[in-house]
Amino acid sequence: MQVVDIHSHMLYGVDDGSKTIEESLEMLGISYKEGILNVILTPHYEKNNNLYDLNKLLSRFNELKQKIENIE
Repeated sequence: MQVVDIHSHMLYGVDDGSKTIEESLEMLGISYKEGILNVILTPHYEKNNNLYDLNKLLSRFNELKQKIENIE
């Protein structure tokens, strides 16, 4: 059985989850060791709320994704 985490706050520096990219990588590593191979990053984002800048979210996601890809 494959486990998917559909609600996580692992996108660093965005909300009440991970504060740094290193912390995000550590959290993802722990999830991986527990058998969670797919994680959906779910920051507190509301369209038209301007709480977070969408470009900032995408930039941090892409940076985190690149770091993960370089681990393998």
